[in-house]
Amino acid sequence: MSMLIALKRLLHRPAFFVLLLLMLLCVLLCGGLKAADGLPRCGVAGGGNDGDAAALRDALVSDGFSLCADEDDLREKLADGSLSMGVVLPDDLSARLAARDTDGILLFLDTPTSVLQPLCRLRVTARLCEVYAPYLTRALLADAGVDASVDEVRDAVTAYLDNDRPFKFRFESVDGIPLEEESLALRAVGGCLCLFLFLLFGFFACPIPRDELNQISARIGGRRAFSSLALPGILCVLLLGVGATVLALSLCDAVFGIGALSLLPAAVSYCLFLSGFGILLSALLGGSERAALPMLVLTLLSVAFCPIFADLPALLGLSGVRFILPTAFFYAEAAGSATGFAAATAVFAAALPVLFTRMRICSKKTGSAY
Repeated sequence: MSMLIALKRLLHRPAFFVLLLLMLLCVLLCGGLKAADGLPRCGVAGGGNDGDAAALRDALVSDGFSLCADEDDLREKLADGSLSMGVVLPDDLSARLAARDTDGILLFLDTPTSVLQPLCRLRVTARLCEVYAPYLTRALLADAGVDASVDEVRDAVTAYLDNDRPFKFRFESVDGIPLEEESLALRAVGGCLCLFLFLLFGFFACPIPRDELNQISARIGGRRAFSSLALPGILCVLLLGVGATVLALSLCDAVFGIGALSLLPAAVSYCLFLSGFGILLSALLGGSERAALPMLVLTLLSVAFCPIFADLPALLGLSGVRFILPTAFFYAEAAGSATGFAAATAVFAAALPVLFTRMRICSKKTGSAY
């Protein structure tokens, strides 16, 4: 009965259900991301009819670059914001590679809104090295007395790579736990859950407004108010949060098949941890209303310093900052932390006595702030 009453009370706080719905929709949107969507909005132009330039251009387009008619078209799209970065290929790329004239061989164009330039440039450089490799190999073969054309070397290398697949990679967490290669969509889904669950429990972990808890605690006592009102409300929010997470990941897998359910154990531990964190924040600061500003600050810091959608701190050398933020718990869990659920349970269990103590104090001081 207490849980039913808690659910009815929660229905009077529509923002909670709006957050749940937004989380569900955003998880589904992130689940539909393709690999090319992970690149900044880059364009490629130039190259003319040159063979190597055409090969480089086609490779970049397959990587998600937008093909522009010419350099002027690329500059127009950069100016109007359609693209944030671009690269212009020379019309004599083959001749310059053959002559080893590589100084200033590509022209990169940036805009004031360009971000993650190194990612774009490294992708272009990697593709350029693929085109340049046959020329270097031919030179080495010539030094060894083997006469082979660039086309012959290129065909041999391509056939070898296609048939033998010589490179195999292993993925492990920092603790040595084997991992599967993670897609962009799965990373985005994890980031979306990380952020929305943090907001959900940060604002609603203890869903009963402070003034209402004050009045009821003063009237019926802190112990009874805790057991019949606060605790059922906390459990109701926790169960709804976990249920919405299960639904979002299940739908994501059913529609896109990206393996989103692999995030479920980490997400459940994260929900339990955040519930305890939200209760502590609310109890120590005197209610969720007073915790709103710290929550917004923590949310902004999490977006900036946790790898929710892009690992910007790693580029700036500030990656250690993330470990002092609550959202880092999700990434530790997703990486295979063996003690995550136990730690989350400990935080949740420790938070309840703190809230209970504050309510008992409030019941003895009628009208004092909780």
